[in-house]
Amino acid sequence: MNKQFVEEWLNKLKNYWFNKNIDNAVALFKNTTFYQETPFMKPYTTLEEINEEWQHVKNENIQSIEIKPLAIDGYTVIAQWILKILMVSMKLNLMKIWNVFTLKVGR
Repeated sequence: MNKQFVEEWLNKLKNYWFNKNIDNAVALFKNTTFYQETPFMKPYTTLEEINEEWQHVKNENIQSIEIKPLAIDGYTVIAQWILKILMVSMKLNLMKIWNVFTLKVGR
């Protein structure tokens, strides 16, 4: 994978995520063999696991999303994501979540 492909893929993911288009977001992962949303979570290795994880997005009050690639090594991508969401139920006006994810794409 080259940088242009990764940036285009991440832009699609960002758009689908922001617009809560779960089906299209999950479809991006169709060739993924490893997806770890944070370094502290168990990785997802099937499309079904990824789909299940992404269902919570439907309930997020998303204000903004930033995603940028940090590293590309062959078919492995590490990307930083920053999510700003409104958390009315927790009496917070805005919550900013910063993390990285790792993605491995099969050939």
